Amino acid sequence: MNSSKSILTKNHTHSLTLALLMLSLFTVTGCKELEYLRAEKVTYQVQDYQADKGSKEDMDILLKRLNAVLPSKLSSVQFKDVEGKGVIEFSRGAPDAELVAFLSGHPGELVFRGTEPDDIWYSDQDVVESAAVTAGDRLAVEVVFSDESYEKASPRIKQSIGRYAYTMLDDEILHKALVQTELGKKFLLTSASDTEAQGLAVMLASGRMSSGYVLVKL
Repeated sequence: MNSSKSILTKNHTHSLTLALLMLSLFTVTGCKELEYLRAEKVTYQVQDYQADKGSKEDMDILLKRLNAVLPSKLSSVQFKDVEGKGVIEFSRGAPDAELVAFLSGHPGELVFRGTEPDDIWYSDQDVVESAAVTAGDRLAVEVVFSDESYEKASPRIKQSIGRYAYTMLDDEILHKALVQTELGKKFLLTSASDTEAQGLAVMLASGRMSSGYVLVKL
């Protein structure tokens, strides 16, 4: 009996030592993942949500966007239809409120055009790759367009050298630049902020919603 107790005590001590070692490794490497286990839930109500097919499809796209910017591997986000009201709930950590508002408030129609409004070169539908990358001391968005769209746009872009090009998001001017040389199918877009750059990259990867939504924190 004493021998059995001794074995159990040794096993318990070994397990406790292993747990403390793992905890110390998290601390030594500066990992903050464990902090999110204690984070409170963050809940938003989706204004103008309608319990119809269109809104539900939009919520699928919005969840895809929000999943891409969760602060931790332990974090999660889910959408709930509570008696016809749309609710988004973050557990174990939530993204910055400004980033959440950017991702939810924009349908995501991105247009790259020449000086004239009808001189459309590319849209978000032509993007095959997008990522937020470091450019100097800030983030920018690296965008790669399909070969087919590049072949169609290239002649018009050549004719625009010496003129201004515009990047439009949902009919608003995001960026204006002078075309100084022939452009390839890969663009590097500067943004007004890191939040905007991160949001644009995620929107291009997740797809376009039918409309934007205002999220109110509860």
